[in-house]
Amino acid sequence: MIKDLTKGMKRTIIVNVDEWCIEHGRASSCQNCPVALAIGRHVIPPLFVKAVHSDWVIRRHINYEEHYAIGVIAFGAMPDNARQFIRKFDDDEKGDPFEFRVDVEGDWFYDVT
Repeated sequence: MIKDLTKGMKRTIIVNVDEWCIEHGRASSCQNCPVALAIGRHVIPPLFVKAVHSDWVIRRHINYEEHYAIGVIAFGAMPDNARQFIRKFDDDEKGDPFEFRVDVEGDWFYDVT
């Protein structure tokens, strides 16, 4: 049985897009941009993050004897500073480290500080 990770605590997490995320992030990659890498620090495997200009999403990717299931665990609007960073990063502007807050509910995340 798979635990329903969408149920659980409500809290605000602080996502830190640091130098490492910026250095290792890839432009125009919704799974590997600096913002997705930073949010990814908070999620528990086998979940993965997609971050796009307007929103972010946490998905579950599970292998059932070679049949894959992908389901949305959590999603939300991307804060303005993160949205602007992604646009600039995709246009080859590295940008500076920053942080943003995201309200979440569920047991899918680590409380990283």
